[in-house]
Amino acid sequence: MTVTSGPLDGVSTLVTRPRHQADNLCAQLSAAGADVVRFPVLEIVPLAPTPVLEAGLDRIDEQQLLVFTSVNAVTMLMELLASRGRRFPRSVLCAAVGASTGEALERAGAGEVLIAPPPCNSEALLALPQLQDLRGTAAMLITGEGGRGLLEPSLRGRGAEITRLDVYRRVLPDTDPAILRSWLQRTQPCIVLITSVDALDNLLQLAGKDWRERLLERDLVTIAPRIAEAAGQRGWRGTITVTRPFDAAVVQGIVGWWQQARKRMHS
Repeated sequence: MTVTSGPLDGVSTLVTRPRHQADNLCAQLSAAGADVVRFPVLEIVPLAPTPVLEAGLDRIDEQQLLVFTSVNAVTMLMELLASRGRRFPRSVLCAAVGASTGEALERAGAGEVLIAPPPCNSEALLALPQLQDLRGTAAMLITGEGGRGLLEPSLRGRGAEITRLDVYRRVLPDTDPAILRSWLQRTQPCIVLITSVDALDNLLQLAGKDWRERLLERDLVTIAPRIAEAAGQRGWRGTITVTRPFDAAVVQGIVGWWQQARKRMHS
């Protein structure tokens, strides 16, 4: 019987994505030969009903533009509308930060969807020609608590009459730190996946002061230069690889990191 090897044989990857968003990536990493350790450092939870939230939902159909920052924003809004016996407004123009968010909107029944091109971030979305002159446009930003704070003032500066609707928050999940401590003691090639600054901070918190230094020495792959910069500001000393925010791109980013690492080992 022929035994085939994958490009990530011998590599252990710590995947820190929320539980409900990690399956596809973990499957691709495993198919490439990686030893995958799941260690979710974020949990996405819906916000409790408030007068502000209810008022925002009541105004959804009045909007001319809905801007979504993530798949979670789409999912949570759909759940909120469904719980009230309402459907997604197909006639409203939607804008999405990234292809996955755009695909979620299309599955939800959205009509016209503008999608940020690579590198699939807020800046790329704001560069779209359809979003340059928004004078008099009733717009709503559908997002989670916190975030970068770039889209809302930028769209307002272009003339949009914009309101913000927070539909979820990111919290620290009930993840056993012993999993991280055990992984940090491995001697095989290891790399950490981080997909947001919040995830980075939660990971450092879960490591604690006793394991923080060892964590900072691990190599890291992430999906945006700003996250890489945040890691550097927090003292990260391992190699930091930046790739695009798609599962296949993340896998290829780790493959590229491992190829370079092996070259350094043999030089």
